[in-house]
Amino acid sequence: MAYIKYPTLGYVWHSLSTSQKNSIYVDLVQHTSSLRELLPPIEGVVSSAFQNPAHDSRVGSSYLGPLSHEDFHSVVRGQMPLGRTAELVGQEAVELHTNHYRTCFTHGNLTPRNIMVKNGHVVAIIDWESAGWFPEYWEYTKAHYTALGNDDEELIQLALTKYYLELEAERILWTKLPEQGTPGFVSRSGLLFRHQGSAPSKAWLEARKTYPKKDLWAIELARHQD
Repeated sequence: MAYIKYPTLGYVWHSLSTSQKNSIYVDLVQHTSSLRELLPPIEGVVSSAFQNPAHDSRVGSSYLGPLSHEDFHSVVRGQMPLGRTAELVGQEAVELHTNHYRTCFTHGNLTPRNIMVKNGHVVAIIDWESAGWFPEYWEYTKAHYTALGNDDEELIQLALTKYYLELEAERILWTKLPEQGTPGFVSRSGLLFRHQGSAPSKAWLEARKTYPKKDLWAIELARHQD
């Protein structure tokens, strides 16, 4: 692993020329397109890069999966039955969670602070903690999740494949049902419900029984159970 000592896009944004910003845009298009061309180990499954449980702050504080797109969407809407989703959340969420999507490798946190630049070019993309295999729209919608509306954030968003309808649905979901992967309580129709949040899949946990007990995953799972 190399140590790269260059500033982030956010740090140098206001000192960049228009030409340099255009070059960075082209670099981002190329880098993100290359990620999307990678073939998933298993189509239709959400997981980390190495087919372990994924972790994404948009979903919540807990790990999830590996799991199907259908089950992933169920977690995102707090296990709400699709039959009630249109009434309680909106038809946009129903359409998002019933459409078919490719599985694409996703960085999951493309922000100006995670893109390092030199002489008007991208030299590194850092912070791959949330990276993994997600539905194809996730990179685009996630880039808007924590955005503050700054110009450097907009440049990143413009470089990504666009999913406008999915973004509209996701905005509704993260406003009405935020971080459903985190265990807690939610109010629906005047009633208070407890939801379990997300967790590593039973199949993955079962397979781990043959693994060394003191590997990094054992330590991480114990930390999340405390």
